[in-house]
Amino acid sequence: MIEYGALTRHGQIQRMRQVAERALPLYGIEPITFSLLNHAYNTTFTVAGPDSALYVLHILRPPEDARSEAQQRARVQSELWWLDRVRADLHLTVPVPVHTPEGEGVVAVGVEGIIPTRLCTLFHWVDGRFLRHRFTSTHLGAVGRLTARLHRHSMHLRVPAGFDRPKVDRADAETEERVAQLFSDSVSGAAAAVMRSVLQRVRHAQHKLGSASDTFGLIHADIHQKNYLFRGRDIRLIDFGDCGWGHYLYDLAVTVSELEGLRHYTQLRAALLAGYRQVRDLSSLHEALIDTFVMLREVQNLTWFLTVRDDPSYRERAAQIGDRVTVLERLVGTGA
Repeated sequence: MIEYGALTRHGQIQRMRQVAERALPLYGIEPITFSLLNHAYNTTFTVAGPDSALYVLHILRPPEDARSEAQQRARVQSELWWLDRVRADLHLTVPVPVHTPEGEGVVAVGVEGIIPTRLCTLFHWVDGRFLRHRFTSTHLGAVGRLTARLHRHSMHLRVPAGFDRPKVDRADAETEERVAQLFSDSVSGAAAAVMRSVLQRVRHAQHKLGSASDTFGLIHADIHQKNYLFRGRDIRLIDFGDCGWGHYLYDLAVTVSELEGLRHYTQLRAALLAGYRQVRDLSSLHEALIDTFVMLREVQNLTWFLTVRDDPSYRERAAQIGDRVTVLERLVGTGA
């Protein structure tokens, strides 16, 4: 049997379809149809149930660390807990988890001899439309207000015992050593030096910000145009799978980083921050640190592409690493 990582993209998807076929009945759903929505780090399927209801099934990739299945499950259950709190406390339209007849939000499915156990979650479909590249300042203002509401909520959030989400903006010395070694081995010593410079700069910014609840808390960590959609004037945020503990500026930096390259980038960025300030304070000193966290996001992306460069979903991006390191080097050198 071919190892999953050695399969073509098509082969991987076929295996994930087998997982989906076993997972859905555990939720009490006998699908009429299900079709691939996305296959990258995780795999998602759109599911049509017999009652014409639509769902999204998430099949989670196994973690690369040594966490047990119980620890993995606790981490996913913590994500679902926060979704419930955001929906109940802020009355936002976010994904609603489906539970099994036994009340479980997370199920474990494997195919003996073919696929190791994968954790799965199922959500009710969130209706709306993605704008992709058709943003206006009005849209980004709404994104800013939504982000600020999440941060204000996080300031006063009390999580239950056993709650487990990772730190999402790590730039500590251990992370620096791990990333530098990876780039030294896979790219060059010069690239490793750039990574060190960025992470040291981020650490300095994090030290200035501190970790009190007004600057640090539970954040979505992946707010970009593929994870928010619109229905009329209502903005809807999806995919909380990367949520964790981090500085609020990192949340804004992720959004900013995904706007780069779009027409009217300057106006869109200004609208995002203006919308944020309508709900929550953002000092000029803190605003000046956003680009530092944008660089952290780029280091994380480049690190990820190197880590999974044999995955067919990421080979094209991995080929661009050298050019992107050069851009980072220029930004660090200019103090941008």
